[in-house]
Amino acid sequence: MTLQQFVDILKARWKLALLLFSLTLGSAAGVSLVLPSKYTATAQVLVDIKSPDPVLGLLIPGQLTPGFMATQIDIITSQRVALNVVDTLRIAENAQAIEQWQQATDRQGSIRHYFSDLLLKDLDVKPSRESTVMAITYTGRDPAFAAIIANAFAQAYVDLSVQLKVEPARQTRGFFDTQTQALRDRLEAAQNRLTAYQRDKGIVSADERLDVENTRLAELSSQLVTLQALAGEASRRQALAKDAASRGTSEDVPEVLSSALVQSLKAELARVDGRLDQQGAVLGTQHPDILKLKEERASIVRKIERETAAITGSLGNASKIQSQREGDLKVALDRQRAKVLEIKQVRDELTVLQRDVESAQRAFDAVSQRLSQTSLESQSTQSNVVVLTPASEPRKPSSPKLVLNAAVGAFLGALLGVGGALAAELRNRRVRGPQDLELASGVRPMGTLRNAFRGKRSGIATRRGTRLPWLRSSRALAGPGQDAAGVETQIFAPTMFGALPDAEEARDPLAATQGNEAAGSSASTTGGQGASRMPIGRILVQAGLIHPPEVERILAWARQEGMRFGEAAVAHKLVTTEQVERALAYQFDYAVLERGTSGVTDEVVAAYDGRNPLVADLRRLRAKIRSAQIAAPPESPLKSLAVISSGSGDGKSFLAANLAVTFSQMGQRTLLIDADLRRGRLHRMFGLANGTGLSSMLNHSIVPGSLQRIPGLRNLTVLTRGPDAPNPSELLSRDVFEHLLEAFARSFDIVILDTPGVAEEPDATLVAQRAGAALVMARKDVSAFEAVVELVESGGTQRVAVLGSVLNQA
Repeated sequence: MTLQQFVDILKARWKLALLLFSLTLGSAAGVSLVLPSKYTATAQVLVDIKSPDPVLGLLIPGQLTPGFMATQIDIITSQRVALNVVDTLRIAENAQAIEQWQQATDRQGSIRHYFSDLLLKDLDVKPSRESTVMAITYTGRDPAFAAIIANAFAQAYVDLSVQLKVEPARQTRGFFDTQTQALRDRLEAAQNRLTAYQRDKGIVSADERLDVENTRLAELSSQLVTLQALAGEASRRQALAKDAASRGTSEDVPEVLSSALVQSLKAELARVDGRLDQQGAVLGTQHPDILKLKEERASIVRKIERETAAITGSLGNASKIQSQREGDLKVALDRQRAKVLEIKQVRDELTVLQRDVESAQRAFDAVSQRLSQTSLESQSTQSNVVVLTPASEPRKPSSPKLVLNAAVGAFLGALLGVGGALAAELRNRRVRGPQDLELASGVRPMGTLRNAFRGKRSGIATRRGTRLPWLRSSRALAGPGQDAAGVETQIFAPTMFGALPDAEEARDPLAATQGNEAAGSSASTTGGQGASRMPIGRILVQAGLIHPPEVERILAWARQEGMRFGEAAVAHKLVTTEQVERALAYQFDYAVLERGTSGVTDEVVAAYDGRNPLVADLRRLRAKIRSAQIAAPPESPLKSLAVISSGSGDGKSFLAANLAVTFSQMGQRTLLIDADLRRGRLHRMFGLANGTGLSSMLNHSIVPGSLQRIPGLRNLTVLTRGPDAPNPSELLSRDVFEHLLEAFARSFDIVILDTPGVAEEPDATLVAQRAGAALVMARKDVSAFEAVVELVESGGTQRVAVLGSVLNQA
């Protein structure tokens, strides 16, 4: 469904939609007026989450704010807050409240919970979108009561926020009291064990004593190493001395060689040996001096030997001494090491006792701190929730909101109206526009026919860019051919500006006066030949509407004002706009009739009003049909055209009659046949006799005068339906109908057939098949959609060249 189809449905079903809309809107307004007034009071509370907690000093993380605010809303709307409100206001003690509870519950349940549930039903809590302010609103019938309840809930929420902090702190404080006492006992026991151990071991500070003993152990270890080095050196020297003594080379021992005494003795021995050698050669071996020197030498040798023996002997004694000292140091070192190990063991035990004391102290301090904190929390009377704005007594009721309810009712009514219109349309769908017609018929619409009598006006239509100031005057002065009221009488003869049959042309009063003064194109028909050359002024003079002296005066005034002759004549109120329009039609050889002078009814709009918008629609349709005629192959020319529809009342006769007039005005020899042998009315539309017609011809009763010409429309011939026949379908099924159409096609340029409704009679199918071409017609808001679909699917257009469809909007 397109938007245009939707709009068309609403236009067609506007009464139903308006009825549903009015009922819904009226119901909403009525209910709003009947409902009792209610008042809403609002108290605002601020939840301060940006400042630290007054006791803990903690801040709420920003990402937890939405969840925190949702929790606060749940707290406000909790049963506990409502019960606090009931208790604070002493609602359960009120006599009227007790009576209400008894009547409502028959003394079942708790009165406190009953009223708390009632209060919560009318309570609403809304947080601000960008802040931590919450609005606590209560709606009631009494404004003062609503304000009291809203403030009571706000205060109960503040009190409860304090209680929610204090109560857990009080419970926690009892737990920490017990834990603190137990930890204090544990700390004292650990301290006592440490003191007793220090007293038993005589230790003030194990670390200082251990440092002293470790220093002493290090010194002994250093001395032992030194002695071990000295003892090894002494043993080596002793071994060297023993080895030299065994070889008899004790003098070569380093200690001996380094002895000053031995060296001095050896020097003395060398001096004595030198004297012996010197004096022995002179004195002889037995010389007393020699003997004395020998004794002195032996004494020196003995001294050397004794001194050497003493030195080598001292080396052995030194080795023994060093070995003994080394042993003593080892014993002392072992004792010192054992003493250090003992001190370390004592220190480790002391450390364990000290750690026990420290652990007990830390636990005791932590619990003591939490005990102090919980003690402060249990005694706190501060909260991060404050009443920002107390609720005041509302002056105006908050509900029912007549304007809002009316708006909602209007919205729902519009939806219901639209839905009802669509539902009604689905149950009985109609053709609402060109799109529906195309969808139903399967052929593209060739045109639409607007309402010819809507917005009807007389006078010449104003074209864009054309100055017609005389249109502003709707009344013309009485002139020639007018009565005192200004109503036009029969100034024009019925055929003055219309085309007549050839036999009647001689009676045209203007036939002998048509000259060659006016320039213009030649007429397309015989009767109007030369009329287009006649000036508009002469036409009006010959018609007796103006006098010849007035022509020059009108021409001068028209040149001065830059107007046309007809405009100037109307501006001087010498003629009417309709008279000028008919004169122009005659000048341009456009066949029109004058109302009141012809038997053609006003329903044939094209015969009277060439400026009517409907006539423009008919011309566009005519142009499309002419294009189809030109495009038709020569072996099967398009001469006969049937106008068919699904039912009666769609405007087939209206379309056929006006379409035939437009073809005749174009100069086409046009035959209009009324093929509706039951209810045909073309004879009434054209004011013709119906004594003979199509039914007579189909019954082989061809009577002269069956084809009737329309005075003033010389190219239009009408064949009425004729006398009523008991067998219309059988007559139309005869071959004579086909032969007649073939003969008419040879004599006329186009043959247009009016038909009955296909849904009512099968005659239209026969007529369309005989004609070979058809226009499918539907009437807006009248023709049933399914009927048009059935028209196409049931065979109404079989063996028929459907040129297109036409929508009648009248």
